[in-house]
Amino acid sequence: SRRGVWDRERSEVTDVVKIVLFGNTPSKKNSKRVFSVKGRSYPVVLPSEGYARWHKRNIAHLPESATPANGKGRISFPLPSIVRISVKFYRDSLRKWDYSNALESVQDILVDARILADDNVKELCIGFLTHAIDRENPRAEVFLEYGLTSGVVDDLMNGVRALGQLGLD
Repeated sequence: SRRGVWDRERSEVTDVVKIVLFGNTPSKKNSKRVFSVKGRSYPVVLPSEGYARWHKRNIAHLPESATPANGKGRISFPLPSIVRISVKFYRDSLRKWDYSNALESVQDILVDARILADDNVKELCIGFLTHAIDRENPRAEVFLEYGLTSGVVDDLMNGVRALGQLGLD
């Protein structure tokens, strides 16, 4: 039998993939490096050194380390759209950081590893983002729900609109 997340409203089961990315998730766009290259009329912009190290360390084990959340079955990549991404970031300290930059780094590495075909709004919707402190083992635990229908995404957006009408957005 298929195991996954049960959507009561639509009576659908979605499959979930879990991926662990090691280290504090760095921002790709902070501390960019700009180089001028001989023969080019424009500069080359590279992500920060911290991002480059984190990317190299984690891309080496993707997509092989991606596993079904229930521990059973095989997964073929890229995942079919529509995918909902949820991430729990474990940081090594209470240093200030923001979700948007960290999430962008996670999405980009998943596209680079061909786990996701693309991270545009037609392919990917945002689920839950949360964080905790783990000084010994900073990481990001990524959960990708796939097999969603556009109706599920519409329901999510209706919920967001309802929050806005209540003044809770």
